[in-house]
Amino acid sequence: MGRAAIPAVFLAFAALVLYIFITVSTPVWDKVNFFSIQVPSVNVANINITPGTIKYGFLGWCYNDQCSDKSLGYRLEDPINQLPGVNITIDNKAVENITYALVLNPVCGLLSLLVSLFGLLAIRGGRITAIFLTIFEGFTALVGIVTLALNVALFKVFQNIMNDRLDIPGAQIDSKLDNAEWLSVAAAGCLIVGSVLSLLGICFGRSSTRRRDISYV
Repeated sequence: MGRAAIPAVFLAFAALVLYIFITVSTPVWDKVNFFSIQVPSVNVANINITPGTIKYGFLGWCYNDQCSDKSLGYRLEDPINQLPGVNITIDNKAVENITYALVLNPVCGLLSLLVSLFGLLAIRGGRITAIFLTIFEGFTALVGIVTLALNVALFKVFQNIMNDRLDIPGAQIDSKLDNAEWLSVAAAGCLIVGSVLSLLGICFGRSSTRRRDISYV
């Protein structure tokens, strides 16, 4: 496979870096979030809400300067219930359980690291090493796709539930999928492209071998 493995290894390393960013998202680093809610200023009757942003990450959430404890799996409605006059309960157990599935993001990061290390061997290895690299990176890409689907599905379902139940007089609350989702898309894309390049590297190496064999006849 030789030099043909270099782009695949580089893309696996790029995916690793992206998954590291996702793993250290809110509440560790509030610049990276899966989902955010813009809370407007509200002063109606006995409801007085301070404006701010609720941010959701891998290990919890932050609302302005207040952050949850860092834990795997958390209740999505907790920061919304910090708002005066708001009380939302999500009875869908599956939605809460999917927050535990966010652990697939660091798992993908670990797999990407292993692909990168194994790819370094494939650069100097033979065809068998290249085949194993392609299979391994293809499996990692598949896990990345599943992880991306869960990342998006969790917060889209939560967004729909919140929009149905959250009603604050005189206020419109905006919510959106945030940059960690796009990092997840980019990471999965890197792994997919890397798998394709690994496969092309095997095919290219095979063609080169045949041409050399013919030239020696």
